Amino acid sequence: MEVEGAKISLTPMHRIPRGRKNIQELLNEIDSNEIFSLNETVANFTVTPPTGKEFW
Repeated sequence: MEVEGAKISLTPMHRIPRGRKNIQELLNEIDSNEIFSLNETVANFTVTPPTGKEFW
């Protein structure tokens, strides 16, 4: 933990390795059914008129 004035920075004692993946591995993990469901949900939201300060 480091304190600089009003700022506190927390860092782990040891680096936690997360592994590495290439682009193809990341793309293979995409669930197309989940993306389809998300697109349907967002489509309903984006066609409604704004009620506040939304910007599209």
